[in-house]
Amino acid sequence: MATNRRAPEPWIRGWERPLPELPSLVHFNEAQAAPGHRLHPHTHERFELCYLVAGRARWTNPDGAFDIGPGDLYLTAPGEIHDGVADERDPHHNFAIGFDLALGAPRIGDPAGAAAEIDAVEALPPRRRVIHDGGATAPIFRAIQRELVALPPPGDPRRTLAVAMLQALMVELAVTATRLAIDARGAEHAEEGDLRALEARLRQRLDAPPTLAEMAAWAGVSPGHLALRFKRVYGRTPLEHVTSLRIAEAARRLKDDPRASVTDVALDLGFCSSQYFAEVFKRVQGVTPSEWRR
Repeated sequence: MATNRRAPEPWIRGWERPLPELPSLVHFNEAQAAPGHRLHPHTHERFELCYLVAGRARWTNPDGAFDIGPGDLYLTAPGEIHDGVADERDPHHNFAIGFDLALGAPRIGDPAGAAAEIDAVEALPPRRRVIHDGGATAPIFRAIQRELVALPPPGDPRRTLAVAMLQALMVELAVTATRLAIDARGAEHAEEGDLRALEARLRQRLDAPPTLAEMAAWAGVSPGHLALRFKRVYGRTPLEHVTSLRIAEAARRLKDDPRASVTDVALDLGFCSSQYFAEVFKRVQGVTPSEWRR
């Protein structure tokens, strides 16, 4: 007999400015959200990098709304108003760190003798909203948490080593996240090139648009994978993209050739009727074909 899976209980464990001697670490927390929990609009003084261990959420900032899931990294810029909501069925479990390595840290070392000296590092997390496949940062987040849990009190000689380790971990986190962002951008450029080649072929078939299965066969990938590519690059499905190309071509013809009738343009581009063409044209362009021409 099927049973309903119980949602995890919400909880949070966090640190706010845990080390006066390490101003670059502003906050750190691990949290399990309640189903549908709404994060009210707020800002952070410094960059915040969030890693989703599990679950899903939709977070919003001035650039729009972003759906994030397990393994995703999400970056919030300083002073940026943002909010979000946890998934109703699969609320998220996440790590979050507020830090800015440009703030630096004291040099590690004193007359008593420390093992090493670390200069202040000027580095920032990548300027990118969502980085997929960010699992390489998970062990770094956990290592930072372990250091904070076991942080020696002021005056303990081991505290100097903890400060050094935390700064090293933050540098490792920033470098790792930046590398992931660069790799992701490179993959997107490759995808954009592949899709431009596919789009050139689509433009030759505007009067008889291919099915999703045909387009996937042209690209040598599965229909599902092609749909993901289009969503990442264009923000819409392959079929929606084909429709936009057909309507863009129709708009060009209506503008450039005043003698062409709306019906002729519709039929030339494979639409079954001028009425259906007008409906699609208005949905895409916001006005009817006749209004566009005028």
